[in-house]
Amino acid sequence: MSLFSHLRDPLSLNPKSQLLEFTSNFPEWTSHVQANLADSSLSELLSLASKFLLLPSCTVIVADAFRPLLLDLCARWLKDSESLEDKLSALCLLLQPHTEIFPYVPFIRLSYGTFDMSNRVLSTFLQEFVPDSGPLSTIFMSVPPETAPPSRLHRVLLAYYRILMANPELPSWLDWPLEPLSRIFWTPHPDLGVRYLAVRCYAMQSGMSEAEREKLETTLIGSMARVECPLEFGLDRHGRPNVIDGWLLPVTETQRIHDSRNAIVTDTRDFSTGQGDVSIKPFDLRRVLLANIDTV
Repeated sequence: MSLFSHLRDPLSLNPKSQLLEFTSNFPEWTSHVQANLADSSLSELLSLASKFLLLPSCTVIVADAFRPLLLDLCARWLKDSESLEDKLSALCLLLQPHTEIFPYVPFIRLSYGTFDMSNRVLSTFLQEFVPDSGPLSTIFMSVPPETAPPSRLHRVLLAYYRILMANPELPSWLDWPLEPLSRIFWTPHPDLGVRYLAVRCYAMQSGMSEAEREKLETTLIGSMARVECPLEFGLDRHGRPNVIDGWLLPVTETQRIHDSRNAIVTDTRDFSTGQGDVSIKPFDLRRVLLANIDTV
């Protein structure tokens, strides 16, 4: 018997039954369904699942339900530049538990340039859709840093933080400047959570020592013992913000990643249906395009 004989083709997962189960378990989200699931093609169903995945209140739940197809569902976001902040936030929420979205070493720095060595979704998204001036630039083009909505900045800065956690050198390889981050805490922005996240991201990207970072935090925010630092940490299934103590962000984020990875490793579900007539065909999937690679 083959070592892999017990494994089933993940393309035999039935999106129709998965979506029906999903909408029945979460009726509050059925308003987002604008199609008759019974009459929809597999390609249409996958597009619908991709749209559900982009909703902040159900990104993790959909990723869990459609895990064998997660790369395809995320790749569908690469077709246009709509909802860029939503896509950035969702991708960064998923990137460490789901390593198929983003490899641990996505770029290789060579003397004659930086080359993309993967076809991963996040690296393609960052290169194709995020401006050279970094993810904060789209916010600052519309409003001054000190008046930008705190909840919006929490979301983008948390995504920025998660990118740096996954690969601290990536923003530098993409030539994202530090200036947008420093503008937030030197202006300063009135929200302490925004300032805290900006300082954290600035320190990680610049290679600042822990002592220097703590001194900057004390100067611009205050001490952990005396100042509360509430931070929006995603949404619950009802669309309400989860608020945490910002000072505990590193611990909270590390625990989230650990729990997510452990849940994947210990999950014994069989995602396949075993029904050949509902199997997904390769042409139903969206291919992940390689970024252009220069040759020497």
